[in-house]
Amino acid sequence: MEKNLPFALLKPCPCCRGKAELSDMVVSETQMWQVHCNRCGLSSELDDDLEFSVQCWNRRLESERLRMWLTLSATSVPLAAALAFLAGSYLGLSLFS
Repeated sequence: MEKNLPFALLKPCPCCRGKAELSDMVVSETQMWQVHCNRCGLSSELDDDLEFSVQCWNRRLESERLRMWLTLSATSVPLAAALAFLAGSYLGLSLFS
């Protein structure tokens, strides 16, 4: 990836879907890069590799989506069990005689 990175390669913020921006700064004579959101202020860690900073930011969105689906899946199993229990109780069905 070139150092003149087009902003189109940055995915939107995983929290608020705001526009992500790339910042560079010099820390101890080393150029460091960080991606941050204009709207909510979420930011990546400082890193001396531009490509790695962008990849970490873009993977964060994928991780958030995966976490959301895992959470929804994990909550649907107990919810289905509770609904089955309530439906069985309403219909007069019992697991125990």
